[in-house]
Amino acid sequence: MASIRLNQVVKKYDDNLIINRLTMECKEKEFLAILGPSGAGKTTILKMIAGIEEVTGGSVFFGERDYTRTSPQDRDLSMVFENYALYPHLSVRENISFPLKSPKKKGQFSASEIEKRVQEAAKMVGLDDKLERRTDQLSGGQRQRVSLARALVKKTSVILMDEPLAHLDAKLRVQMRGELKRIHQDLGATIIYVTHDYIEAMAMADRIAVTNNGELQQIGTPEEIYFQPRNEFVATIVGEPPMNIFQAELAARDGKVYGSWEGQTFEVPLPGSFSGKAVDIGIRPNNINLVPAGSDNSLAAIVDDVEPLGRQQIVTVQVGGRMLVVKSDRDRSITLGQTVHLQFDYAYLHLFDTVTKERMVL
Repeated sequence: MASIRLNQVVKKYDDNLIINRLTMECKEKEFLAILGPSGAGKTTILKMIAGIEEVTGGSVFFGERDYTRTSPQDRDLSMVFENYALYPHLSVRENISFPLKSPKKKGQFSASEIEKRVQEAAKMVGLDDKLERRTDQLSGGQRQRVSLARALVKKTSVILMDEPLAHLDAKLRVQMRGELKRIHQDLGATIIYVTHDYIEAMAMADRIAVTNNGELQQIGTPEEIYFQPRNEFVATIVGEPPMNIFQAELAARDGKVYGSWEGQTFEVPLPGSFSGKAVDIGIRPNNINLVPAGSDNSLAAIVDDVEPLGRQQIVTVQVGGRMLVVKSDRDRSITLGQTVHLQFDYAYLHLFDTVTKERMVL
């Protein structure tokens, strides 16, 4: 199996356009995460790759072969669902072995080969000591592992995963992220993973495809998505709290460019050609520093809310009539209504066009 490529793929339900001329590629043996909010079309993309949903227009290629009209059972892939889709009256062993005993697979595997594969898959997910247990006697995390093992037992070159960790608690999600990454490295399979959780995408994926309203917004490495977002949507879907974005008027004075926002000005490291323009400025909460009063190039703000988070705190402040969110260390005492002073880390400043919302490359 080589890469998986979607070429100008369109999906409609009646007159409703769900996927709009989507073109993207998952490379061979790559872990690709499809990231987006609810309704972005993520699961529909996965189902079209699997052949469960028909493509309205465009093509789906596995390597150089067009699989657009190929039935799901003839595609060399397996799928892990959000809801586990297990048989509760069957044992772990029986659930894992089920794909090898389907009518289409009848006679392809001997009993000894099936048992060998079941043992390998169960060991890979840490369930080799629970093969005789019924799945309705397992915890949510264990049932998710059974679902994963059932996909692994087929030994396909492509594994599709649809929000498989969505129903697990925070501790289990962290554990399963590490295990999925290890399994990918051990198997060398191509994995396409759908999620609305940017932390999952950033932690596991080689590349991330960000989608919204059925359109691809950006595809790139986690570092590219975080540090070089293509537009304001990508900038705000990654990071918690999300990136602050506000509109400022730029003007040149004494050979420097200044931004004017809510009655205050601050120097912006831009060429003079930006003078006279209105831009959307983006800055992440962790790239805003709280500085002493009178510090150069700082903005005055009033503290509106303080949210303690262990060693850090999320501080919401008002600048004029607008809100900014700042992430700061807990060693600084901050109270509601207090006047604080902010200083941007200009190495991490982002500019976006106020109309198109696209990132402006300096």
